[in-house]
Amino acid sequence: MLARLPRISEEQARNMLSGLVEGISSFGSTRRLLFTLSLSFIMFVFFLIFQYLGWQAMDVRLSQGEMLTLAMAVLVVSPPSAPSMPVVYQGVVIGILALLGITDVETITAYAIAVWLVQFLCLLGLGIWGLKRTDLKLKELVGEAEGLLGVKKSEA
Repeated sequence: MLARLPRISEEQARNMLSGLVEGISSFGSTRRLLFTLSLSFIMFVFFLIFQYLGWQAMDVRLSQGEMLTLAMAVLVVSPPSAPSMPVVYQGVVIGILALLGITDVETITAYAIAVWLVQFLCLLGLGIWGLKRTDLKLKELVGEAEGLLGVKKSEA
């Protein structure tokens, strides 16, 4: 089924699926699975704290419980999508906050942009640090991605 997608050959589809199977099989031990789940839980707790502190920084008159509820609601879309889908992220955050009764457009827009920007800059910094640590060049990564996707330079 993957090979039917445009620009993906059968060989590329097989390589992707074999990589997926290898990744899943690495969780063969319960200890490794629990370790990974624990790290994921810790990550979400830190994102929750970050969201809560974001609300604390805004000049909004909400109770502690309301700020915690809003932080958890925003957490639904925060970690996986914040850096890669900026307009979608802000739209969802503004929508969630409006549904929860926060109707001050300036406040919820400022919150959505400020929280996204901090996350984006942190992940950008980590990406640059990772490139330097591995002695990779951005041009090499783009070339590798083009090779995996089967995109030729003339098509890009």
